[in-house]
Amino acid sequence: MEMRKVIAFGKNSFVLTLPHDFVERRKVKKGDLVLLEENKGGLTISLSPAKPHYEERSITIQAEGKAAERVRTELVSAYLNNYDPILIISPSLHSISKEVIGFIHSLAGLEVLEQTSSKIVAKSLLNDQEISLKALIRRMDILTQSMIEDAIKCVQLLADKKTKELAGLSQNIKERDEDVNRLYFLAYRVVKGALRNPSIAGRIDTTPGRLHRDYGVVLRIETVADQAKGISEDLQNVILDEKGRKDLATLFSIVFQKFQETMKSYYTANKEIGYSIEIMNDKVYGELDAFYRGYTQWLLGKKKHSDVDETVGICVAAARIVDGLKLMARQTRNLARVVYSFEEDKGV
Repeated sequence: MEMRKVIAFGKNSFVLTLPHDFVERRKVKKGDLVLLEENKGGLTISLSPAKPHYEERSITIQAEGKAAERVRTELVSAYLNNYDPILIISPSLHSISKEVIGFIHSLAGLEVLEQTSSKIVAKSLLNDQEISLKALIRRMDILTQSMIEDAIKCVQLLADKKTKELAGLSQNIKERDEDVNRLYFLAYRVVKGALRNPSIAGRIDTTPGRLHRDYGVVLRIETVADQAKGISEDLQNVILDEKGRKDLATLFSIVFQKFQETMKSYYTANKEIGYSIEIMNDKVYGELDAFYRGYTQWLLGKKKHSDVDETVGICVAAARIVDGLKLMARQTRNLARVVYSFEEDKGV
């Protein structure tokens, strides 16, 4: 908050100067219109959102002597920081051009505008000022919930020893995780652009507080999706009896239910649901630890005459599954905290 002195101007007018930092950040120019809104707390001054200022920022990535993955990292960084267009150059670019074009197409809205043997120009075809964060979050949520449902199905496929079907479903989950990552990067880009240029935030009808909340939501959904993918992959490297299948599927379903309830609390702004999620984690952690102890005892008894390396590998994969479920539960709790700590009426 900053204090400003009211200055008399003529007989009937008063002038209030704008802070220099505000003028710089909002790109205010002589002749720009401002909106004055009287409320209970006083007077709110804001810029007209009719024509938000958008500054195009281009960047050049020097790819010479760099591995394709390094170029990918710089490309993603440029995308997340709202650079557009993105120019990638190298005399030997043709040697990695196929990979680079694949990286470009993996980012939502980014397309190849121009390509030569030494240059690739990528440009976003999306208008970030017209993208709904709520729609992105709902799409990420739908994909993630479908991934978790199918990861639970993978437990049954493992118990039924349907290895081919398990591998196929796991691959499908992995592909959906890539879609979630794509949406996460787009949401991050929108949030960062709106924080950099507040007029964009006004255009998409949000506030810095809501941007912070929504980024917290997309970050945790993306992490939960990663765990669903990882668990489906690790299930291909363990064995289960009927009791193990039942116990693991039950624990997985409990974690999934809590995630569903937390997302419902976000959509409905129901803090009571969020409060109830907060207290469930210790119980779930204890049950997961008990499952792992029982599982390893069963496995060691079953495999006591088997190859040690094979048994250790199964134990490691099972530990990753349990850790993945714990991280799902932890991120669900953190997601609930984001929801119940937000005050909608204050925008923070």
